[in-house]
Amino acid sequence: MKKQQQSDPLSPQNVHEKMKEGYEDYKQKQQRESAQNVDSILDRVMAEEKYYSTKTQAIKNGWMTKEEVIKIEHQIDSKVNKNEKGVIDGQIQEPSLTFQDRMEVGSQMQFQKRTGTARRKKEEPELER
Repeated sequence: MKKQQQSDPLSPQNVHEKMKEGYEDYKQKQQRESAQNVDSILDRVMAEEKYYSTKTQAIKNGWMTKEEVIKIEHQIDSKVNKNEKGVIDGQIQEPSLTFQDRMEVGSQMQFQKRTGTARRKKEEPELER
C-alpha cells in the first residue's frame, strides 16, 4: 500500500498528507542517522530531498502557504519531541538544523555580536596606574 501512495503524483487533494508523511519520514531518518553508518546518512539525505521538493512544489503551485507548511512541521516536531523526550539539563534539545535553518539562524546571529566593551573598561584603569 505504501508503494502505491508513493507513486501517486502530488496534487491539491493529497498535498497535506504527502507533506506530513514526508516530514515524518525525514525526521525519523534524521534521528536514526549515525556518522558511522553511511547508509543512514544517505537515507536521511534522500528523505530530506524528497520532503523539500514536495514542500517547494506545494508552495510554488499555491496548494499550501508557507504558514501551513510551518504549522505541519511544528505539529510533527512537537509529536517527535514528546515521543523521544530528549530532555537534557531541563531543556528540550532542538533537532539538528537543516542547511536552510542554519542560514536563517546565521542571518539572525549577525545582530547579536559581542562588543567586548567590558574588557576594554577593565584594561583602561590598569594603564592609568
